[in-house]
Amino acid sequence: MKKQHLWLFVILMCVHFTAAAQQILYVQSTKAKMMASPAFDAEIIGLLQKGESVTLLKDQGRWVQVDFQSTTGWISKLLLAAQPPMEKISVLTGKQEQLENSARRRASTTTTAAATRGLRNEQRARMSDDQKPDYNELQQMEAVEVKEAEVWKFHTEGLSR
Repeated sequence: MKKQHLWLFVILMCVHFTAAAQQILYVQSTKAKMMASPAFDAEIIGLLQKGESVTLLKDQGRWVQVDFQSTTGWISKLLLAAQPPMEKISVLTGKQEQLENSARRRASTTTTAAATRGLRNEQRARMSDDQKPDYNELQQMEAVEVKEAEVWKFHTEGLSR
């Protein structure tokens, strides 16, 4: 019987010391404001940077009371996590200028529409005086009527002429 009490005592002590251990939290956002009380309109008493660690003192709903470099304050739970923030990983290397120059840009809607309708580059480049597309050639192309017999002849003979 004494052995069982001894084991129970040891287990309870382990649980107690584990619960009493100070929990470290890490700032996940770029900047986190430490407030004097658990409210967004409270006085700002500190500004923490991403990755800095704080010690959890008290959990109160959406806020946690923390200790940071001997200063006690409140931080929103949304800005903290039990793990340090991950480093930003980029598959792109090089200077911003190089990336901008080599990046593929989407064609304008005018260019896409003209290309779909078969206009050549020089025809697409024609603009009116106010730098808007000139659709005269598009209207002329769309006005051409192709008869079904011509389509079948083209389909069977191709461009052999």
